[in-house]
Formats: sequence, C-alpha cells, structure tokens
Amino acid sequence: MSATQSVYVAPAVVSSSTTLTASPASTTAGQQITLTAEVETSGGAANPTGTVTFSSGGITLGRVALNSNSIAAITLSSAGMTPGSYPVIAKYSGDAYNLPSTSTLAKVTLEAVTTTTLQVTPTNPAPGQSVSLVATVARQQSAGNAAGTVSYSLDGYTFGTATLNAHGVATLVFPTTGIPAGTYSVLATFEGTALDQQSISAPVTITVQ
Repeated sequence: MSATQSVYVAPAVVSSSTTLTASPASTTAGQQITLTAEVETSGGAANPTGTVTFSSGGITLGRVALNSNSIAAITLSSAGMTPGSYPVIAKYSGDAYNLPSTSTLAKVTLEAVTTTTLQVTPTNPAPGQSVSLVATVARQQSAGNAAGTVSYSLDGYTFGTATLNAHGVATLVFPTTGIPAGTYSVLATFEGTALDQQSISAPVTITVQ
C-alpha cells in the first residue's frame, strides 16, 4: 500500500498593464487635479488587488488601493505650485496573481492666473513733467514671479513697453511734452506668456495741467 502524496501547484502569475489619465491635463494653478490609474491583466486572471503609487519627478504624491473595478484615483490641489509642465507616473504594486506594471508618463500643465496693478506718479503733471508708471504683476495661488512684458496705453493708444524684473515689477518713465492739457486714462497690460495669463490693470486717471 503506497502513501498518498500531495503536490502544491503555484498560482499562475500573469502580466498587467497600468493606464494613467490626468483630469484636467491643463489647468490654472490652484485648481484640483484628479489622477486615475486603471490596471488590466492578461489571460483572464482574477481582478487585480494591491496598490497604485502616484509620483512626479521622483516625489510620491500618494498611494491608493485598487477598488473592485481595478481603479485607483487621487485628487490633488495645485495651490502654491510653480506654473509649468509636470510629468506624472503610476506604479501598480502587483499581487499574488498579477505582476507589477508602470504606466507611461502623463503630463500636467499648470498656468498662473495673474493680476496687474498700476501706480502713477504724479497724477497731475505740469506740462512737460515726466510721469512714472509702475506696474506690478502678481501670480495668484502659485509660486514664483511672473516674467514678460507690460505695455502702457493712454486713452487706448499704446505708447510704451517695459520688461518685468525679477520681482514682477515693470517701470516706465515718460514725459508729457506735447500732450495737450486734459484728463486721460492710463492702463497697464501684462501681455502674458506660456506660463502666465494676460491681465490688465484698473485704469488710472491723470490730469495734464
């Protein structure tokens, strides 16, 4: 009479693939962004379990368990981030039946909303007196200072431009020589860039004597 011997059969381990989407893929700084990873397996294997780790530039953004639909999602705030393009990746941990997998890179692009304020000195210049125009461009809910060009207009006529310095300030000095006496409206317009949206100051009234 021979003894019965049991044989352990290891579970089949199959490959997986991870797909990552970012919504929205392009937005203004300060808005929320949702990263969604979906894991698929080959060969009709059971629904994968485990976790998905989301990261950008080697920095972990979060780790989320897959739900019953093989999806993991995380919602992040972009407040305080510097405008620019950020590569994001999702890595599935794998489980007893499914191998780990990594998504292709997704890209999230952030643009800054800006505000422009204008200070004019003096606002009642004498004939021929120079006037100083100081425009300050500030980013809203995002880090860093805006860069680019500010144009200045007098009653809708553009008469000069200046470049923002490292602090987001552009200064233009112009003489009122040849400008008839009267009241005029001055505007500063930040032209915007790929990273910073255009913005226009409130009008400032000057009266040339």
